[in-house]
Amino acid sequence: MPLEIKESRMEPDITVAHLSGRLGLGEESHRLEALGSELAAGGNRAVILDLSHVEAIDSAGIGGLAMAAGQIQRAGGHLVVVTGPGKMKSMLQVTGLYTLMPVAETIEQALAQLGSPRT
Repeated sequence: MPLEIKESRMEPDITVAHLSGRLGLGEESHRLEALGSELAAGGNRAVILDLSHVEAIDSAGIGGLAMAAGQIQRAGGHLVVVTGPGKMKSMLQVTGLYTLMPVAETIEQALAQLGSPRT
């Protein structure tokens, strides 16, 4: 399944990007990098990247995720990645990305993590 990205807003000022499908080499990883750039340029300061419905991710997808996260963080934004309890969480642990960005299993946990930096 190709990568799908849907954005939503949560009060007070949180952008949630829901990703589903495959995140890998080619257009998908470029779309994720572009999303990070758009969110950073748009002044989004609290972002949740929901990867809990991503079916597969490869090294290019991991790179795209790191790039998107870096863009948001360099723009002064706070980012939390939602993995769900399964293989996405394990992949971020194996690659060490969980040390570079906050990770949560659920959107509710991500909201709690975003509460701290913004108060």
